[in-house]
Amino acid sequence: MKRYTRTLLSMLLAVVMLANIGAAFAQDAQENPLAFEKYEPEIDVHIGRATENAIKFIEGESWDNNIWIDSYKERLGINIVNDFIVDTTQWDAKVNLVIASGDLPDILYVSAKQAKMLAEADMIQDLTDVFEKYASTMTASMLPHDSQTWNASMIDGKLMGLPMLWSLVYQLPVVWVRADWMTKLNAQEPKTVDELIALAELFATQDPDGNGQNDTYGIAIQKNLKGNVGDARGLLNMFGAYKDIWVKGEDGKLVNSSTLPSMRAALEKMADLYKRGIIDKEFGVKDEGKVVEDVVSEKVGILVGQFWNPAWPFMDLKTKNPDSDWIALRLLGEKESDYALSQVTLKVDNFYVVRKECEHPEAVIKIANVDFDNLYGPNSSLWAETAMNDTYRDIQTFKYAVLGFEFPDANSEMYRQMQRAIKEGNGDSITLQIVKDEYETVLKWINDKNPDGWAAYKVRVDPQCGMAVVDAIITEDTIVYNEFYGLPGPVAIERAATMSKLEDEVFTKIIMGSAPIEDFNKFVEQWNQIGGVELTAEVNAWYDELSK
Repeated sequence: MKRYTRTLLSMLLAVVMLANIGAAFAQDAQENPLAFEKYEPEIDVHIGRATENAIKFIEGESWDNNIWIDSYKERLGINIVNDFIVDTTQWDAKVNLVIASGDLPDILYVSAKQAKMLAEADMIQDLTDVFEKYASTMTASMLPHDSQTWNASMIDGKLMGLPMLWSLVYQLPVVWVRADWMTKLNAQEPKTVDELIALAELFATQDPDGNGQNDTYGIAIQKNLKGNVGDARGLLNMFGAYKDIWVKGEDGKLVNSSTLPSMRAALEKMADLYKRGIIDKEFGVKDEGKVVEDVVSEKVGILVGQFWNPAWPFMDLKTKNPDSDWIALRLLGEKESDYALSQVTLKVDNFYVVRKECEHPEAVIKIANVDFDNLYGPNSSLWAETAMNDTYRDIQTFKYAVLGFEFPDANSEMYRQMQRAIKEGNGDSITLQIVKDEYETVLKWINDKNPDGWAAYKVRVDPQCGMAVVDAIITEDTIVYNEFYGLPGPVAIERAATMSKLEDEVFTKIIMGSAPIEDFNKFVEQWNQIGGVELTAEVNAWYDELSK
């Protein structure tokens, strides 16, 4: 449940609609008459909410009172009641407490592990029949569009939750480099991973911010070794290792990538970077918020993040220092143009489930119908304009939706349309209203260097923009996929969290030099002892069944 400025991130997840698809559904004369049937009298639907610093409200609005809350009430007769609101960083812990208490809200956003636990405890409802009966034409088409995603929502052939749809682009790493620091130090753009490390060392030692103090470092990573800003997995990928995914071994069986010799070699290289001061010496105590603070206070020159990082947090730095600039690079390899492979986890690993005692389980389907319609259907322009107009400037209204669904190819289509418009010199070929609006914003930067257009330019227009990197990765398929995408089995449910915690603790100690590299072998032994052998067998049993 992740992240910004006026024009950009308010559309990345929310209103990145394919207008031609929405129009096609809008013209469908066979719409399900029950899909938007209004409750009379109105009903209450209880949910839990995750919030974050990037989510804001205009005066008078809140989680309990906003344009999305009004939409559910007006269109469906549903009053959304927020039983609890917690920060995204505390979400899993909160959900675990809620599950332990047995007092679930009507709709709950859960991990695959939590969904399996709830289903086995008979605490959530089978949604198979209500989906069939109440799904709108668009919902019925878009949710099951990918068989792997849809099948991951099934337990014993029953639909036990609605899968949270995410685009592949949100899982692909982008290397962001301070371009203005490169210029100041007369440094060349790196073409290999070794050149990237050499540049990072310059950033750490040559006072690129010009304040006369030794207060910068080369590469940012955060303490949990993953995230939207400072993701250590990108570094590991460039060193030929992949963190905690299942890959095919030499014998054709699946093996956990974190236990392979390639991981040991990658950790040894990262430990060397830490020792040399290239990786932040304090990363072990820094969460994503602290890394963002370092970005905005001009302490860091390189990080692995997301294609949309110019919108946040780079735009915050741009506002503070108009001369700051970033370029996006792919994961670099040992040779020029020999790019490293990017790891991708599950296509879907979170679900919306409905508690067993909920009187109106069909409500989650109807809410999904409204969400899809508002974001992708004939009303989508309203939500695009709402996010763009002066009333909601800098407000990500799409995050108020109860269910956050995205059409998987939306950002790629937006990128293609924007690139075509820039090449042609006009927006005549653009079919998506949101891209038309963004095109006008980008022109502010291209023509007048108005900073309002900088973030959009760096995400979707600049030759070295974020989407250019993501598009190249997808086009060339330089991706390592997680071969396991099923729901967790009994071993994973019982032991995976403990095993993951052990992994992060040992890896962090090795990187920071408080544990020798030889401890990696001890980690593998301990990992196997506390459940790795059984988990590997469980995963391969699923894989063998899939192959039949």
